[in-house]
Amino acid sequence: MRMRRVIYAEWLKLKASKIWIPMTLLPVLGAAVGAGNYYANRQVLNMPEWHALWTQVSLFCGYFFYPVLMAICASHLWKMEHHNYNWNRFMTMPVSKVKLLSGKLVLLGILALMVQVFLILLYWLIGRFGFGFAADFPLAVGLQRLFLGWFSALAVVAMQFYLSMRIRSFALPIGMSLGFCIVGLVCYSLGIGLLFPNSIMILGFNSNYTEAISLAEGMSIAGFSFIYIVLFLLLAIAYLRKRDIVSC
Repeated sequence: MRMRRVIYAEWLKLKASKIWIPMTLLPVLGAAVGAGNYYANRQVLNMPEWHALWTQVSLFCGYFFYPVLMAICASHLWKMEHHNYNWNRFMTMPVSKVKLLSGKLVLLGILALMVQVFLILLYWLIGRFGFGFAADFPLAVGLQRLFLGWFSALAVVAMQFYLSMRIRSFALPIGMSLGFCIVGLVCYSLGIGLLFPNSIMILGFNSNYTEAISLAEGMSIAGFSFIYIVLFLLLAIAYLRKRDIVSC
């Protein structure tokens, strides 16, 4: 079975599910809270209006709502395998474990990209039509926040993917993601943001600066995110190869 068929099969599972509800509501809620906070503090945010708005939108949506949403998506993607002996069927499918796991992880990455695009769109709509910003949209910085923000988020996606595979509970990995958000903020504040997936995501969102991230910084963020992606995928593959789990 080709990889795209694996991805398509996983996509069909999600297509008829209710995962699209949190994928829509959480970014909207995060952007709305960020916009409200921007409006309340716009006089003290001493930076261009587009960047000031992004600091607030990314603070609430990117630091908390987004990681939790990815945890929900990961748990939902593994939910079927953890019930009604579907794990046994998954383990005996005539497809390599690498393809099965990679297909699920790629689909989660696609969902993350959809959320990131939606978030940037909300950011633009709020600034242009909600607050009527007269200045041009910072396209170069916006595109960097789109793609680097998404790629840095994949470190969180990979971690939640692995946890949701290991943990049968739907809610526990989601609850853990809330704690990881706090750990990420602590690592970021201590200047060791590259050492934890959630803080890598904070760096990738670049919410505290008005200029684009330098090439060297961007490569460091993307590089560490890639390391975490590979690490958690390898851990997942090793786990499947060594254990035969029977779900009930």
